[in-house]
Amino acid sequence: MKRKILMSFLCVLCLQISADESFDYSSREDVQEYVKELSAKHDFDIEELSALLTGAVYQETVVRIMNRQPEGTMT
Repeated sequence: MKRKILMSFLCVLCLQISADESFDYSSREDVQEYVKELSAKHDFDIEELSALLTGAVYQETVVRIMNRQPEGTMT
């Protein structure tokens, strides 16, 4: 569950950043606040989350694929 929450957050961050921008996500104020919130609510290690976000890279292909998800599933 914790990993799903974190991955969802990272995907949302990628959607907010344009493809030609490249910077350290962990330096963003909103990301730092979210890391603190995750740490408090789910007992994540703050340094570990910050290190993970430092390596995050915007990938337009991933965003495009995420935006093409089907609205429902067929049975």
